Amino acid sequence: MKKVFLSALLIGATGMIFAQNNTSTVNQTGVNNGSTVVQIGNDNNSQVDQNGSMNVLGGEDNTATVLQLGSMNDAKINQLGDRNNASITQTGIDNMSRQSQGTGWAEDNVQKAEQNGIGNKNYQLQRWDQNTGEVYQNGLNNYANQDQQTMTNGILGSHAIINQTGTLNKAYQTQRGSGNFADALQDGVLNYSDQYQEGTNNEAYVVQYEALNAAYQKQYGENNYAVAYQNDIAAGGLNLAVQNQNGSFNTATVDQGGPAIDNWAFQTQLGDDNVALAKQTGLTNTSYQNQAGIANESYTYQDGWLNFSEVNQLGFYNYSEVDQIGWVNQSYVLQSGLSNKADIYQDGLFNVSNSFQFGTEHSNNVNQVGIGNNSFVFQSN
Repeated sequence: MKKVFLSALLIGATGMIFAQNNTSTVNQTGVNNGSTVVQIGNDNNSQVDQNGSMNVLGGEDNTATVLQLGSMNDAKINQLGDRNNASITQTGIDNMSRQSQGTGWAEDNVQKAEQNGIGNKNYQLQRWDQNTGEVYQNGLNNYANQDQQTMTNGILGSHAIINQTGTLNKAYQTQRGSGNFADALQDGVLNYSDQYQEGTNNEAYVVQYEALNAAYQKQYGENNYAVAYQNDIAAGGLNLAVQNQNGSFNTATVDQGGPAIDNWAFQTQLGDDNVALAKQTGLTNTSYQNQAGIANESYTYQDGWLNFSEVNQLGFYNYSEVDQIGWVNQSYVLQSGLSNKADIYQDGLFNVSNSFQFGTEHSNNVNQVGIGNNSFVFQSN
């Protein structure tokens, strides 16, 4: 074990910059571990701990790098295992980063954190092997949290990326299993993202601009895909996307790209090969899409104000499309069985459509144009 206390002095062409009261602590136990710490500024703090259980002497070939430019930045790296790589770069004031890799046996994990600004916070945790976590923060008081656990020794882990620009954005990523990928991009103020994946080869993407958008994604199983776009095209904010998938090869898409304000989209899919798409433009639209079974498809398009759509599909190969243009239109679709199809089109104000189909191969088309139209369809066999 060794402790190193560094104070850096930078001499440039135009004069001298003194670094005072910086503190660095390095604890290394094992073989061929490497640590590099560079501190330029005032009152920065860095701690690196490297150890492991694979070798009787401790950890092997772990690499840690800390670069701090500014004041009152705080970095801690804890590596317990072999061949893990961790790096923290902090530029600015009062940024904090914590990185933890393994509990003694972890191998080949990679963590990277880059913070530029004031008061940004980052927490990264990796357990078992071969995970990759990346965090990039630019701005003021952003928060990032990554938790990656492979749950099995010696297999491929998961990959997670958080990229934050702006103020007070918050992102969480939790991964359990192998081959999962999560990506959260936040550019604005007070956006919130929470991504959870458990299984194999799932993918989740969140893109948030403007302010006060929120996205929640949960995926269980394998090869599921979820994506949420919020104000990446035009102005708005306060949009909500909630996506839950359990099974295999399901796809969920929420497009609130804008202009969009206070739109809500909820998607739940259980089973395999289901597809849900919700596209919302305007103000205070709401969409629910719930599917259970195999190869069901639901497409909802809303453009206007206070439109409401709810789709529930149970079974196999059911299909629905809801198009709403205007104000305060309402559509309800319930299909249970095999190969049922519902097409609902509403253009105007205060139109209402109810569509219920039970059985096999029913087809229903509703077109409402104008004000205050009401439709009720029931089919069964």
